[in-house]
Amino acid sequence: ESSNVRRAMSLVPDEAVGFMALVGAQYLDGGAMQDFSRTGRALDRQQIELIAGRVSAINQCAY
Repeated sequence: ESSNVRRAMSLVPDEAVGFMALVGAQYLDGGAMQDFSRTGRALDRQQIELIAGRVSAINQCAY
């Protein structure tokens, strides 16, 4: 199932491609988002999620 952001950006395909490339570089690529055992990054999945949650809380992001 696609996220709301991905669905909204599908109306502008070039932006969607650019956005997903950015997400893959800064966070996790599409395949890695659902593969919790994947390794090969400086931070493991738990650390990434902890940092993402903390940054969201600091920025008062409800998404």
